[in-house]
Amino acid sequence: PDKETNDSELDKEPQGGDEGGTGSPAGKSGGSGRESTGRQGLKKGANKVADKAAMAAGPEAVAALKAAQIINKHKTLKVAVAVFSLGSVAWPIAGFFFFVLIIIIFMGGPSAADPNDPNAPKLTITKSGPTTASLNEELPYQIAISYPGQAVDIVITDKIPVGTDYIDSSPPAKFDPATRIATWNLKDHQASPGAILSTVSTTLSIRLRATANDLIVVNQAEGTVTPYVAPIGGGGGGPIADGYVPAAPYSNNCNGKWDFSQWPDQNPLGNYGDPQCNFSQDNLRKLIEATEPNPEFWDIWYYMIVPQESVNYRPNAHAPGSDPVQCSLDCGGAWGLYQMGSSTPPGQPPPAKGKNGEFDRGDVNWEIQTKMAIRYNIDVIGCSFRYWQSAISKWGVYSC
Repeated sequence: PDKETNDSELDKEPQGGDEGGTGSPAGKSGGSGRESTGRQGLKKGANKVADKAAMAAGPEAVAALKAAQIINKHKTLKVAVAVFSLGSVAWPIAGFFFFVLIIIIFMGGPSAADPNDPNAPKLTITKSGPTTASLNEELPYQIAISYPGQAVDIVITDKIPVGTDYIDSSPPAKFDPATRIATWNLKDHQASPGAILSTVSTTLSIRLRATANDLIVVNQAEGTVTPYVAPIGGGGGGPIADGYVPAAPYSNNCNGKWDFSQWPDQNPLGNYGDPQCNFSQDNLRKLIEATEPNPEFWDIWYYMIVPQESVNYRPNAHAPGSDPVQCSLDCGGAWGLYQMGSSTPPGQPPPAKGKNGEFDRGDVNWEIQTKMAIRYNIDVIGCSFRYWQSAISKWGVYSC
């Protein structure tokens, strides 16, 4: 930081500064030095809506608008509150634009284990076999498992239906007669038991015997996944290059997950943020928890900083340095999930330095982006979060 900032200065208007980070306008002491890509987009949209609402309302409009961020253990809410005093003719038009403004401001992120995360690998289970049976008839079933990601373990359970007895299974399941549930831990059924599962495609089998006549069999196997996230060192130490992967070409867009033809993914490097196509919000949350030593900071990173800085969890997000405002802060641009700096030229392997040192790097794969941001917050600005305008409500609250 340029100098110490006392509590009385926190309410002052943020000012630009060299020490600040890439995310947004700098605070007085080591604050952000760039406008985040997310906030740029929000400002443009909000300004247009506000202009139209004012024109529709005319001179009778009196508005007060306040946005407040409330963060708790599980979610972040962006709440917009407005008061309008409008003529009867202006109300329908202004009300519509105010509704649009609310939509722009409300951008809550999903939970870390959100099954609706479109980027997360999905577990597919397909069970096939007889649906009817006669007394003493043997019933063979096949359970096909597919998971395109890496996992510490995948647990498959199959509760056998009433009117059947368990005979056996392959590979052998753990069968509990009391609950009538057969359980497979896939980590224990591979060439190297306990090793990390990767791109799983396998079939389990189970045999039952009918204990009733004219039996209709209705059941379905279920599964849970414990995703694997490669460790890349703790937030306060470890080689900064551990886990670095060079950028992939634009053609490697992870089956359409990223669109490099338009903002915010458009950038000079290609797929620098997700070169292995292993990014998901669930994996990001797990990596934050494995890398950030202070659990109080996990939600700040995941719900407050990343979705606002990167326009909703986009590791290839880029604010180009060619923009006059951006270049006045850092002509190298703002990069990645945390909108940090870049090497010169961009894309050099760590420990090549960014504008504010070796930790001011966002032009690297998402795992290293996360490690850089956490290390910068700890080692450079004393856990103050002053690099990120999106975390302004936390400036000066914490210290290392």
